[in-house]
Amino acid sequence: MFGALVHFDQTRTSFELAGVALERQHPLSNEERFRSICEYANGLRQRVLGQLSYASQLEGQIRAAMPHTLTMIEAAAALGTSERSLRRRLAREGLSYRELVDNVQRARALELLLTGHKSIKEIATAVGFANSSGFVRAYRRWTGRSPGSQRSASAQRERR
Repeated sequence: MFGALVHFDQTRTSFELAGVALERQHPLSNEERFRSICEYANGLRQRVLGQLSYASQLEGQIRAAMPHTLTMIEAAAALGTSERSLRRRLAREGLSYRELVDNVQRARALELLLTGHKSIKEIATAVGFANSSGFVRAYRRWTGRSPGSQRSASAQRERR
């Protein structure tokens, strides 16, 4: 539609439009219809989110923000609740915020290790670590092995 190239497996996706194009009124625009569609979309979003656990909703927010690691305050704001309420709701689900962040980082790191050809440093950055040594320590804590040995073991299984 906009004539842009699409690249998958990128850390960020964006496109730019000229400011003039954004200020020009579309010939088929209808403010009332737009408001109605927004209300309908927000209603659907609320219904869908209401069916997901807070942990699932939060996982989606954390993953979408990567490589930035959301603070609990940012995460609560994204879900439209207070930090205290979010902490209580996660406790009801048997999780802490730190555990949830670790789970999301671990899952994304494993995906990148097994499906891509990114270096350990690139993976560390992609999942929110400032350096690869911190990532390697965390990965060992999560899995009991280093990311390099995980990648080697997976490559050997694929060759068989």
